[in-house]
Amino acid sequence: MIIAMMLLVLSQSPPFDAAGPEPVVCEQSERDPVTGSRLWCPAEVKGRVPQRLLATAPIDQVGKGWALLKCDLGENGVTTACRLVEESEPQSPFGAWATSVQLRAIAQGTDGNLPTPGDSYYAFARWEVR
Repeated sequence: MIIAMMLLVLSQSPPFDAAGPEPVVCEQSERDPVTGSRLWCPAEVKGRVPQRLLATAPIDQVGKGWALLKCDLGENGVTTACRLVEESEPQSPFGAWATSVQLRAIAQGTDGNLPTPGDSYYAFARWEVR
């Protein structure tokens, strides 16, 4: 009876592989007229994360998904704070993991320049298991 209930619940849930489309956040960043800080768009900044952390993702099912993060920057592109904005699989532990990993990132503009301390950036963390 318990097994039948578990199968019923699983059969009624959406397929895990059906990760929704990534939201369009912004294409070009703008400066805040009051503070002068800039919110960088995902296409304008790259975050370097230590490779060893990428092997620790808590994904145990076949599928794919993403998490959108908004992070603050300190000196030399160091990420000082990060918060989860949206994720494709809200019940998975991926969003919390991506947030903690992104806190170890060093951000750099795609043009090679370091963002100004006090700026923020959006980052997408993506995963896919086959």
